[in-house]
Amino acid sequence: MFLVPHQEKGFNNSFVIERSSGGVDLTNFTDYVNDRRSVIGVKRLARPWFNDEVQCDVRGRMLNMIKSSYDYSTIITLAREFVRDLAFGVQSRIYGQTRAIRTAREREIKPPNKFICSGLVQLGFIHTLMDLAGEKRLPPQFLSGIVFRDGLKTFLPEDWEQFTAAEQEEIFYDFVVDISDLMEANTPEDLAATPELEWVYVIRRGKVYPVQSDEQVRELLAWKPRKKRKR
Repeated sequence: MFLVPHQEKGFNNSFVIERSSGGVDLTNFTDYVNDRRSVIGVKRLARPWFNDEVQCDVRGRMLNMIKSSYDYSTIITLAREFVRDLAFGVQSRIYGQTRAIRTAREREIKPPNKFICSGLVQLGFIHTLMDLAGEKRLPPQFLSGIVFRDGLKTFLPEDWEQFTAAEQEEIFYDFVVDISDLMEANTPEDLAATPELEWVYVIRRGKVYPVQSDEQVRELLAWKPRKKRKR
């Protein structure tokens, strides 16, 4: 979710960041709610430090990455991007997204965000905390609460307090530099499965269901074919 209604600022709709054929765009959230084919799951990061100011910082980091990755100006550029994305897509299906991203970087080819939008979300959180920790506004140990891929947490200490402030900063920056490829390969399933984000709602066929557990969500997200009426 990128923006929620602010009538005093001149808009009364909510907007989401989504992937599209041209990259990453902002879309009216109502489009999904009104589409009866769509099922929406809403999760939130419930941390006291994740206030309005920090949320705004995260959105800003994501917008910066979007704008820098997709600046198409000519038909030739679009054609080149299509070929590159096609090659990346084939490679990611054969070898997996993580290896495809790493290989692309070794060849100095920037991996397309449209294949890793959930990685874009992850990096938005990470880059924000990196800046705030560098400014001494938030402690580096908050990193453990915003890594949304459980397997990556094994690289972080269980007890940050055993390290000095300088050591915590070093752990933080080493993690971000060394594991950046893996974080970019985060999938929507990683975001759905992580316990760091709390389930709040599932929206299905125009109805909003409050949810609190994975079990409730699985039941509501499960697609069930309509039974044919007997003649």
